[in-house]
Amino acid sequence: MGAMAELVQAGGAAIEVRGLAKSYGGVHAVRGIDLTVERGRIFALLGPNGAGKTTTVEILEGYRSRDGGTVKVLGYDPARQRQRLKSQIGIVLQSSGMDRYLTVSETVAMYAGFYPRPRPVDEVIELVGLEAKRDTRVLKLSGGQQRRLDVAIALAGNPDLLFLDEPTTGFDPSARHEAWEVIRNLAALGKTVLLTTHYMDEAQYLADRVAVISNGLIVAEGSPATIGNRERARARIRYRLTDGVAPPADLTAPPGPDGLTELVPDDLTTALLGHGTVRISAAKVVNTSTYYVAAMASFAVISACYTNIAISVSFQRDTGVLKRMNGTPLPSAIFLGARMVHALFVAIVLVVITAAFGRVLYSADIPTGVTLLRFLVMLVVGAASFCALGFAIASVIPNADASPAIVNASILPLLFLSGIFIPLGSNAPAWIVWIARIFPVRHFAEGMQAGFLGTPFHWTDVLVVAAWGLGGLLFSVRFFSWEPRT
Repeated sequence: MGAMAELVQAGGAAIEVRGLAKSYGGVHAVRGIDLTVERGRIFALLGPNGAGKTTTVEILEGYRSRDGGTVKVLGYDPARQRQRLKSQIGIVLQSSGMDRYLTVSETVAMYAGFYPRPRPVDEVIELVGLEAKRDTRVLKLSGGQQRRLDVAIALAGNPDLLFLDEPTTGFDPSARHEAWEVIRNLAALGKTVLLTTHYMDEAQYLADRVAVISNGLIVAEGSPATIGNRERARARIRYRLTDGVAPPADLTAPPGPDGLTELVPDDLTTALLGHGTVRISAAKVVNTSTYYVAAMASFAVISACYTNIAISVSFQRDTGVLKRMNGTPLPSAIFLGARMVHALFVAIVLVVITAAFGRVLYSADIPTGVTLLRFLVMLVVGAASFCALGFAIASVIPNADASPAIVNASILPLLFLSGIFIPLGSNAPAWIVWIARIFPVRHFAEGMQAGFLGTPFHWTDVLVVAAWGLGGLLFSVRFFSWEPRT
């Protein structure tokens, strides 16, 4: 009868799970998952921290009881037949639990002695690539070598099934790849391996089959190729409209029985962003993509000139670069002018890239003809002025560590108040419009947007931006410091 029982246990899948559930108080860690792992395969359970991977594996190992479902591991129920199962499985825990003062060979030999039919110690050490370290104490091993020793301990009893719980967490890339090779070699021995990981590349490299677990549920399962290429699948949009609202023409479809409209667009981003409209005044409505391309172009110039100059100059001053530069024969004005020209070049490149992508991908309108010339005037004047303002704010920044906070605190509120991120519209509070009109960001944004949106171009906007730039330049000449502040 005993021989017949062993024969029965040897058949079928290595792991069969149906409806597995586990809760901790009111938290459902595992919520009715189904899982099958065939013999001789490497199966990866992929998911983020807290998804339920470790709880699932600990139930399979017999460490933890389950609340519901059926589990068979090598034909045994780990909750009721754990003692018989233990001699046939090997376990690699998330953290090592070894005597630090034993050598590699002593550690493997000790654990091999706990099993009825162990593998030869030297063979195990060779399998994990620790021959050169067989007489080295555990405390002298690197992290990757200790992980190899973990696998050696799991192999010492010559198990049929190995559980590897996040075997490379915390490893550097080199150590991870070393561990991968050890795990791949296990398949050549005919072992079944269940590993948990939150690295997609690890699952893709090692596993024959992958299950993705999230919030205690298996949300996807298949070969690594099918799981890894899910981003190629076409996206679906499902929505329900409120009364009196009509969707854009390209987003219409008959509603289903549940009242939801479902469609599969060729380009999700274009479908969501490329067809809407933005009302920028009582009489003016523009395409969403055109509005935000114009906004991003304005933001790109401010970031390249004001934000970048202020922060980088503060860091160069604290590290002594400015002091060293000021001690050379190079005129100070030439150095600062070169920084402004560089920032202007970067700003132009960013605007060109933004406009090109907007035109090609979202059919956004771009400036042409006389409108383009006016746009370029505002671009150059604005870039120069924000460079000068960047030097001005750098003059009052106490140290490099404070520069990001001070720069962002000075510019982000103005970006929101100036309609760059969110159009103000005709119903904006008067005090917001009044504040926005004082500072240069609103004037610069309106001048830049005129090229894209077809709104009136006002030369007074150029003059206001230039005046602020001149004020920033005069302030910088008076207060700019080349040396670190004490």
